[in-house]
Amino acid sequence: MTTSSIDDVSKLIELYPWLSEIYEEISYYRNDVNGVIDMYSQMIAELDYNSINYLVDTQKEIIEKQQELLDEQKSQLDEQKSQLDEQKSQLDEKDLIIEKLQNLLTKNNIDLQL
Repeated sequence: MTTSSIDDVSKLIELYPWLSEIYEEISYYRNDVNGVIDMYSQMIAELDYNSINYLVDTQKEIIEKQQELLDEQKSQLDEQKSQLDEQKSQLDEKDLIIEKLQNLLTKNNIDLQL
């Protein structure tokens, strides 16, 4: 597709008519530098947009993984809290039994050293 002269372009277009549109567009952009700059600016904007979307998607994945980890840790903490509540309840029951035994011993004047 590269040529060094206009004659070569004409020969190429005769051999491959579909190149005509491409060469016309190239010719247009050679004469319209602002069009090239606009096209370049649009391409850069699209690349920026795609880069931003990629970064956002990547951050969303990281956040989702972190949220899953936090949910798992919260579940473990809830389970541990439940176990601690159960142990506290058992200790409260034992304290109540000890208190009743101490009251009974005191009532019966029995001195027991612990």
